[in-house]
Amino acid sequence: MSLINLIFSFVIVLLSIILLYQDFKTRLINLWLIILFSLCVVLNFLLQHSYLPWLYNVLFSIVYFAFSYLIVWIYLRQKKISLNNAIGLADIILLFVVASVTDYELQIYFFTVFFITCCLIYLVLKKHKTIPMAGYLALFYSIWLIISQIELT
Repeated sequence: MSLINLIFSFVIVLLSIILLYQDFKTRLINLWLIILFSLCVVLNFLLQHSYLPWLYNVLFSIVYFAFSYLIVWIYLRQKKISLNNAIGLADIILLFVVASVTDYELQIYFFTVFFITCCLIYLVLKKHKTIPMAGYLALFYSIWLIISQIELT
């Protein structure tokens, strides 16, 4: 692992902690924080890989999330819940950013484990009516990043 990747990983972990704190505290995340986190995550990936795997991941993410969105939309429509009340813009942006830097094979496992973990944490804590998904996702990605960096060394 190069020094630049180590620096990016450290910044990503730090930003994820701030994202989690903001999402828990105010249920709103600063747009600049989302942009900075997203740029660091994508740049960290592109420094380690060529742009072609990233484009494949983006294309797979579009298909995967379009399918997922359709399922969630059908479910929420039956329950008469507005999608705007169910998921925030920060959640959507971070889902797509993290998906764009995970291999399409890993993506399904990563998000399945992530969503199950979120639901379990929600059931245990029950502090809010909604799940601070963007904060959890940033933290979950950081944990995965650290584990994957340790495995590479």
